[in-house]
Amino acid sequence: MKFNLFSIRSQRARFWRLAFGLGAMVWFAGFNVSDAQTTPVGTTRVEEDWELVVGAPDDNDNSPQVTCVIAPSDLGSGYAALDVNFHSQPDYAAGGVQIHVWSPDTPMLVANSDATATLQTSSETITWTTRMSVASNALTFQIVNGSSSTWGDFTDNGSLQLTVGALLANLDGYSPSVSIANSGIPYASNRVTSLTLKAIRYYSSSGQLLGQTTTPQVVYPK
Repeated sequence: MKFNLFSIRSQRARFWRLAFGLGAMVWFAGFNVSDAQTTPVGTTRVEEDWELVVGAPDDNDNSPQVTCVIAPSDLGSGYAALDVNFHSQPDYAAGGVQIHVWSPDTPMLVANSDATATLQTSSETITWTTRMSVASNALTFQIVNGSSSTWGDFTDNGSLQLTVGALLANLDGYSPSVSIANSGIPYASNRVTSLTLKAIRYYSSSGQLLGQTTTPQVVYPK
């Protein structure tokens, strides 16, 4: 499956043509993955609950910086990445929250939260839900329920949502192991206490809960 570059819809997003490539994702290669979760047949929406516990952030060098990834199958088919406490697209910027979509090594869309400050609160816990859904040949990535001491509710205006055309009937090819293996702290991991995928939920097109995983899976530290 490849995203359709010519069928793109977004909310509060800009289209970027960049030469960034997939190189950023090699930051996280080599993570150990122990996950036997099977996606239920007929899944059309997946929700991942994430928790980031910050130790001692440094406003002077914009640290730490965290990236979390979700994909309908493997990264070679395209994916979405969430940057926390920095922006990587179209150029580096300190602070805030950003989501961007790739297909698979071509950047397609990017959306920024209204939260732009750098992390400043020691020992704060940041939580959010990454939602991926498919309907009518459209694949939507959205960050919801974002909460932090520094930014408050950083998803309350719906700005962190992107939709691309995709010839997908369902998300049965999704695996949390892809999210776990490609998420982490690209900069200043020593300033992070933990990054954890707390829970995963699977829904049908009618909104029925098909299954869930509630066992926390620690991405950092390993």
